[in-house]
Amino acid sequence: MARVKLGERLAMLLANLITGEKIYIHDIADNCDASVKTIQRDLKSLAYHVPINTDKGYYWMTPANKGQYNLQALRQLITTLGLSEEFPSLDKRLLSYLLLPEDESPFYIQSKAHEGSNGYSDAFKQLATVITNRNIIEFYYHNHHYKSVEPYKLVGDHEKWNLAMCYRDNLIYLRINEIRFIKVTTTKYQYEASVVEKIKGNS
Repeated sequence: MARVKLGERLAMLLANLITGEKIYIHDIADNCDASVKTIQRDLKSLAYHVPINTDKGYYWMTPANKGQYNLQALRQLITTLGLSEEFPSLDKRLLSYLLLPEDESPFYIQSKAHEGSNGYSDAFKQLATVITNRNIIEFYYHNHHYKSVEPYKLVGDHEKWNLAMCYRDNLIYLRINEIRFIKVTTTKYQYEASVVEKIKGNS
């Protein structure tokens, strides 16, 4: 695994904390190919700017802590930390999704996706919106027409951005930059927390 740089680690930690996820420091260290002490230093750096709770190797922000941040405050925080390039965009709508509870956020960020999202920002924003609204969608991927897709998360790791989705009762991942002609339906799907746990377990 390629070592994850400081800015990428901070972006990943901030995104996970701000969406309400409880972080286990040993898991983060393994994912980033870094020592526990390094991740502790990263979290200490973030703690100068955001209120972080910790207990027995777990780190998190309470809903009350998270409630201190609005869009302007979050945008300023990202800029202050020098992480503007580590996030897909400082677009107002995308930032607003970071402020959603974990089960409503469209993002699951393991670390920065090196390929960025500038080349397919429209699709990225559209997918973030349908995930938040839990709309069933259809689209083309290579030569296949995917119908009745349940989009769950935009998964960013140190290599790429993928759409994690349920299709024909299977959890699959597709490269976002290769998804074409997205059609949003008015039909909603039933959100299953177990699917998100599988996504986290596969990352």
